[in-house]
Amino acid sequence: MALKPQYLKNILKDSKYAIQTKALNNLEGDQFSICLKTIRKMSYEQRRDLYVEQRIEDQRTWYAKKSLFNKRIGKGWAVAILILYVLSLAMTAYLAKEPSQSTSLPTELITTIISALIGWVQIKKYNELSASYALTAHEIGLIKEQSYYISSEKDFLDFIRDAETAFSREHTQWQARRIV
Repeated sequence: MALKPQYLKNILKDSKYAIQTKALNNLEGDQFSICLKTIRKMSYEQRRDLYVEQRIEDQRTWYAKKSLFNKRIGKGWAVAILILYVLSLAMTAYLAKEPSQSTSLPTELITTIISALIGWVQIKKYNELSASYALTAHEIGLIKEQSYYISSEKDFLDFIRDAETAFSREHTQWQARRIV
């Protein structure tokens, strides 16, 4: 089923990104920018360098930052859970010595919060995401190194295919994690 042009225009008009970047200024005209046309006229060596600088480095930086972010968040939740465990253990030890104080300490509440936090961390899988993003950043670094061995237009196109496959694979895995 082909989408009607007006339908696509309506989607774009609702897009905050499109509005902010002024992508809607020329809906009736050619969507290929002058910049893109200029890039297409460059030699494959120039396009390779531009691709490595603009796309590969951007993706590598993004994945590396996301890896560090998820690692930091995962550690933060682990520390919070550990602190609550210690607090709960201290309350339980105190209650063993002073059973008459059992109504004054929120031991059950703390235990419930701990369980909820463990469940939250398991659902979000911060450590798994961190490792996945780190692996993708490393893979992108390896792909970048391949750029030094490109010696033809065909090699360049194969290089782009490999790089975009790596980006696409991680994006697909990300979408799958969000659905689950």
